[in-house]
Amino acid sequence: MLALAEVVTGLVELSVAIDLLRWVNYGLNYSDTGEIPLDLFFGLSYLAISLALFSVARGLWSMQPWAWARACLLNAVPMGLIVLSVFAWGINTLDIVGVAVHLSVLAYLNLNPVRALFGRAPTTFLQIAR
Repeated sequence: MLALAEVVTGLVELSVAIDLLRWVNYGLNYSDTGEIPLDLFFGLSYLAISLALFSVARGLWSMQPWAWARACLLNAVPMGLIVLSVFAWGINTLDIVGVAVHLSVLAYLNLNPVRALFGRAPTTFLQIAR
């Protein structure tokens, strides 16, 4: 399920990257250069994250120890991009959904059984007391 979630997240972020790069193309062709650097930054960032998510999904599928840390990083970085985009363009529903999805994946990655699958030490953060 975790690998599938990363693939779906990667596909969504790839579509966001394509959309942002289309805005860059539109701005270059119609001389609306005001937001081109910002759109280019976000577009290339989301493109890099989506491509990295596809490789991490393969590592998660085969339960490689390196995949856990990269999955955590690749779910934290987009939340930072979402915060930056809120400052640039304001908040919308997709920002809230994106943060919820990335936080959910991070919470799942940090459950003790999942951490143990990837050779990580248990944690007491976000664990249910018995």
